[in-house]
Amino acid sequence: MTVLYVCVLLALSLRGLARRLRHKECFDEDEMKARVDRFLRNHTAGQLGGHMKGHMEGHVEGQLCSSFQLQASSPHHSNRSISPWRYRYPKSVAVAVCLCEGCIINGTEDTSYNSVPVRQVRRVLRRVRCPLNSTRYSLKTSLMEVPVACTCVIPKQ
Repeated sequence: MTVLYVCVLLALSLRGLARRLRHKECFDEDEMKARVDRFLRNHTAGQLGGHMKGHMEGHVEGQLCSSFQLQASSPHHSNRSISPWRYRYPKSVAVAVCLCEGCIINGTEDTSYNSVPVRQVRRVLRRVRCPLNSTRYSLKTSLMEVPVACTCVIPKQ
């Protein structure tokens, strides 16, 4: 009876090892890109999608507060905001960066107000190298709080 029990345990552990070796959650580069595309379609509808591409067209990279001009007819909030921002992409996540310390009042920066980031929790994918096959990856989802815009506030007293 004990020998049978040991054989069953050995067979189960070998089966588990074989399953890990071909690890269904490990993808080659093409499979991973397809999974990422599917994730983006399912989890960014109405958040980023094509909207972000169009939103980026109105921004000037490296723009400073001193050179910012309000654009009342712009479809993008950041161009009409008294607390403007631009986006940068550290590690493929769009992050809003406030252009001004103060707020744009009557066409000039007024530092008696503060521009502060508005934060939102976003679901992101992280690529993890598979332990048994370094040419394949798995994808893990996690939540990340990121600045998505800026707003104008009265300074803390």
